[in-house]
Amino acid sequence: MLQDYKIIILGENHVNFDHARVEANIIIDFKPDYILYEGFADHSEEEIRNFIDNFISKYNKSKLEIPIETQRHFILLKAMEDSNAKIFGCDLTALQKEQDKYEITQEDIFRGEEYVEEKRKKWFEINTKRSKYMALKIIEFAKKGNTLAIIGKGHLDEVVELLKDKDIEPEYVLLE
Repeated sequence: MLQDYKIIILGENHVNFDHARVEANIIIDFKPDYILYEGFADHSEEEIRNFIDNFISKYNKSKLEIPIETQRHFILLKAMEDSNAKIFGCDLTALQKEQDKYEITQEDIFRGEEYVEEKRKKWFEINTKRSKYMALKIIEFAKKGNTLAIIGKGHLDEVVELLKDKDIEPEYVLLE
C-alpha cells in the first residue's frame, strides 16, 4: 500500500547554488530508497549512473578548484551517489524540448499581446503534461519504497495537487 511509504518532493530553482546544499542535507537525512530528478529526464538508469560516476570522478581527481557553476551539481550528485538510493529521471525529454519552443522572447513581445498569450497558453499546456508525468513517476516509485523527488518550482504545485487528488500526502518543500 502506498501509505506505507514516505514521499518528499523538493521544488527547486535549477540554478540556485544554495538549493543544492539543502537538497544534499535532505537526501542525507531522509535516506531515500529512490531519488527522482527532473534533470535526468527519461535517461536510462545506466546512463544516469555513468553520468554521475564520471562527473564525480572527474572532480574528485582534479587538483583544480571546482568552478562555481559546477559546484551546485557536484554537491547534489555527490549526495545522490553517497545515498546509495536508486536514481531515476522523472521527465520527458521530448516534452522539455517542445515546451522550450514556447518560451517568450523579446521578439515575441513585438509581435503583439495575442501572439504572446497564445505561446504562453501552449507553454502551460505542455507544463501540465510534464507535471502529470512526474506525478505518475512519483507514484510508481513510491509504491516501491521511500521516494524523494526533485523537480522545478514550476511543477511543484501541479504535482502535489495531482498526488493529493489520489489521496497521497507527500511532504514537500519549495526552496526559496
